[in-house]
Amino acid sequence: MSFTKRSKNIFLPTFWEPLHRSGTVCLNRENLVENILSQFSEHVKTFSDLVVNFRIIYASELSILALKQALGSNVDSVYVEELGVTLSREDLHRILVLDMMEGAIEVDWRDFFPYLRWIPNRSVEKKFWNLYFRREVVMRALMNEHKKRVDSGKVLNCFFDYLVSKAKELSENEISMLLWETIVETSDTTLVTTEWAMYELAKDKTRQVICFSVSG
Repeated sequence: MSFTKRSKNIFLPTFWEPLHRSGTVCLNRENLVENILSQFSEHVKTFSDLVVNFRIIYASELSILALKQALGSNVDSVYVEELGVTLSREDLHRILVLDMMEGAIEVDWRDFFPYLRWIPNRSVEKKFWNLYFRREVVMRALMNEHKKRVDSGKVLNCFFDYLVSKAKELSENEISMLLWETIVETSDTTLVTTEWAMYELAKDKTRQVICFSVSG
């Protein structure tokens, strides 16, 4: 995943742990659960004969949560000057999360033959740089929008505001990468981990009984 990281050393600075703890304060799990349950209930009322797709609902809510945690508010859309388009939240999720995860598992035959790394692989390199460019300009657009908010005196309890106010030594690129990592972790890692936990729980009758006894 080297193409997703401008510099590996920015992911573990000395202040990473307190910053990470501060970021988790922004998580509103109760709101997340309420929204998911509300959508489940609406699905049952509207499509009572159809199976609900948990992944679609959960992924959408995690995307909203990721933006709130990183930037302090849900982002419905943002104009990206370099791309000349206004991107919806779904577009943001595609560019910042899905495309980057797909790029991370892209196979480059040179990885299996390190001594041949000098041979160009234009198609893969072009794809990686397109992904990198789109992520960079989208993150820049998001940050610029929220810089205006901060400059206007409106401060929110989010990771961006914390970095801007407390981590003066960070460059704009480093802040961008830290924010992006937060968005990816919340949107993708949490989703995959939850699905794995649900799969394991579905096979374990004993723990199912324990869960039901606790949750009622």
